[in-house]
Amino acid sequence: LRASRVLLVGLRGLGAEVAKNLILAGVRGLTLLDHQQVSPEDSRAQFLIPVGSLGRNRAEASLERAQSLNPMVDVKADPESVESKPHEFFTQFDA
Repeated sequence: LRASRVLLVGLRGLGAEVAKNLILAGVRGLTLLDHQQVSPEDSRAQFLIPVGSLGRNRAEASLERAQSLNPMVDVKADPESVESKPHEFFTQFDA
């Protein structure tokens, strides 16, 4: 687990909880992939998004709080759509 590089697609309420658990477990790297913008519902349902992030990209808005959970994990945000990614993009991840 500690050597794994994980891709997490979607950062709504459940995605944020999964991200938190992976980060606290100490995976090597976690990439947060979400192309959606922060909505008013997200700020109430997703604890990684800080107040005042309405209209920002969900992955980018979640990055700072996610990284602060465990500085030993390399957390990255990707604001693109999963459908736009080439097949080769996915080969860098273990899960």
